[in-house]
Amino acid sequence: GRCEYFQVKEYELNHGYKKRLMFFAGCPPEYGCTVLIRGGTLQQLKVVKSIMRLFLLITYSTQLEQSFLNDSYAQIIDIH
Repeated sequence: GRCEYFQVKEYELNHGYKKRLMFFAGCPPEYGCTVLIRGGTLQQLKVVKSIMRLFLLITYSTQLEQSFLNDSYAQIIDIH
């Protein structure tokens, strides 16, 4: 993808930890989102981040599978 503006900023946190954040601007809003995870211990945040990565991977994989099925002229039938 493309964006008009991209920047990486590094912030120093407590106990000497550093955190890098990426900022994107000028992108179509339907192509992205921002997820801000706050609170809890560093270990809890790492677990949440890991779960979010898995969720994003599953979502992306589902979109690829749907595109493949659409290209194959297949239809998903709702059985409910």
